[in-house]
Amino acid sequence: MEAPVLPTCNIFTIPSPVPLNSSTTRAIATCVKALMVQCPVDVAACQFSPSAKPAQQWTDESPSTVHESVCYSANNTTNYTLNCIALVPTAPTALIASSPPETTTNESSSPPSASVGPIVGGIIAGGLVILLGLLFFRRRRNNPAASSSNDHRRSPMYSPPMPPRSQPSRPPPSQTGLDYSNVRHLHRYLSTHPKLKSIWMHDVASCHPKLKTAPLKGAESTHVTATVLRRKIVLKGMAYLDATPSTRRAFVEGLVAVHGMTLCHKHLTTLHGMTLVDTTGGVLLCAATDFMDQGSIGSLLLNPKTAMDRRQLAAIAVAIAEAVAYLHDEHGVAFGILAPDKVLVDGSLVKLNVLTLLYPYYHGIRTTNLLSNAGSSLHLQFMAPELRKTHGKFTPEADVYALAVMLGFVFTRTLPYADLYHDKGLVRGDLHLLEYPDTAPYDLELVPDALRPTMRRALQVDPSRRPTASQLLRALVALPL
Repeated sequence: MEAPVLPTCNIFTIPSPVPLNSSTTRAIATCVKALMVQCPVDVAACQFSPSAKPAQQWTDESPSTVHESVCYSANNTTNYTLNCIALVPTAPTALIASSPPETTTNESSSPPSASVGPIVGGIIAGGLVILLGLLFFRRRRNNPAASSSNDHRRSPMYSPPMPPRSQPSRPPPSQTGLDYSNVRHLHRYLSTHPKLKSIWMHDVASCHPKLKTAPLKGAESTHVTATVLRRKIVLKGMAYLDATPSTRRAFVEGLVAVHGMTLCHKHLTTLHGMTLVDTTGGVLLCAATDFMDQGSIGSLLLNPKTAMDRRQLAAIAVAIAEAVAYLHDEHGVAFGILAPDKVLVDGSLVKLNVLTLLYPYYHGIRTTNLLSNAGSSLHLQFMAPELRKTHGKFTPEADVYALAVMLGFVFTRTLPYADLYHDKGLVRGDLHLLEYPDTAPYDLELVPDALRPTMRRALQVDPSRRPTASQLLRALVALPL
């Protein structure tokens, strides 16, 4: 049976005496999170309980002040106690003096005088104490497992509250589903679970925890970049330890479902897999996708310094339509939120962000910033009328409406309903669209002549009267350039 993995929780960043400042708080929080990962499977959460000693009494006279992180089970009863030790280094003699060995005196020897005898005996006894103590200390350093429980309390290593033999062993991973309340041995648990076998990125996991990450420019703290096997990727994740079990479930099951679709299209980013990464922002469970150097297409099209001719704009429009038609025709899947921030650019490559397909799994949860602004009013002007009030189920027909709005954005390089929002503002503009769903997003005279009839049909309020994405694509391809 595999021996239980004991955590290391060293708070060397806490000085002595200890001030109550942000540095102390961060050090304690780091320690508690490390202990939480080691909680048994049946433990729901951990709570940090400070020592009864006032903070100002944390001095060099009390070098092994112990704090406790108490784990509670689901019924909120104390289940396990995990020790978190703040250690001030002490000299080896402190360990010797704490447990002096027994010594014996030789009664047959007669001292030459009453004053000299005790002194000589004391010197001999003291020498034996020091010699035995040094031998004990060296054995203890060479064999840490042989040290007593009291010695463990003076060590910066975590000491379990029960002997290692009686600690519960990690149960084998479930063959049917993940235990989303489990955070014990998290990396090993997730990377070896049968449910994640096909999606887990072992090439990234092999670098754990040495994988070097960098913040993704202009993104949330849970979005980082990394280079794996000479390929730069984006890791978009969630703080697993801080998330609720329901959010963890939505994230994992959404990724597993999207990965299982085996999507493969040149204008759709690839979901390379899932992995666990240690970053400065904490432990992230991440989805790995393509790195797109120029970001979203919105910033590109709205930048007046970026010169683009009609041929280039048509190529962008065709790329977006091809990806949507592929999802509809090959997989029967609606993309959902087709807005400028979901279309990414890297040089001449234009791709839809595959992680947008996770939105249905997050609907009603959305406690992670993996899908920032998903379904918010920032996307209302790109939504079909039937989705604006209810945020109902995404359909291919709704995608076609959004695709027509996106095509207008590409060819005009202007946001939809620009005059409406300029006159009424954001809130009143949104209310107007909710009340008058047949409001046109653009003056169709601004789009290419050959595209207008199909665009007009695609913007119908009645979903049944709209063309398919493939029909809209054919109209784009037929444009004279």
